Amino acid sequence: MGLRNEVEELLAQFAKDFDNQDAEALANFYTPEASLLPPGSPLVVGRDAIRAYVDGMFAAGCRSLRLTTGEVIEAGDCAIEVGSFVMGIEPSGADPIEEVGKYVAVYQRQSDGSLKLIVDTFNSDAPES
Repeated sequence: MGLRNEVEELLAQFAKDFDNQDAEALANFYTPEASLLPPGSPLVVGRDAIRAYVDGMFAAGCRSLRLTTGEVIEAGDCAIEVGSFVMGIEPSGADPIEEVGKYVAVYQRQSDGSLKLIVDTFNSDAPES
């Protein structure tokens, strides 16, 4: 299996776990010391903090996620992925919306051969208001 296929398989499971609102499963895609750089928020460091952040996304109405890999770059024991996303959001008391954006994810090969996220950042394509 090529690196791109491996990343795409991870993404398919990540999106499935997101759609199932499973913050615990999503947190396990990250190393214990991983960093999440979400838009409009401070740096989130560590698997437990990432789990809490994702729980907050679910509480805010984030319901579905579609991920599309654009490019995968191999860099030693790391893989850098550049892609796009569509997130379905159902805010309380408001009509559902779709947020379209892009992301960069950095994976590192683990001693068991798996890939885990060490850095993850994303942002919306919507203009700032």
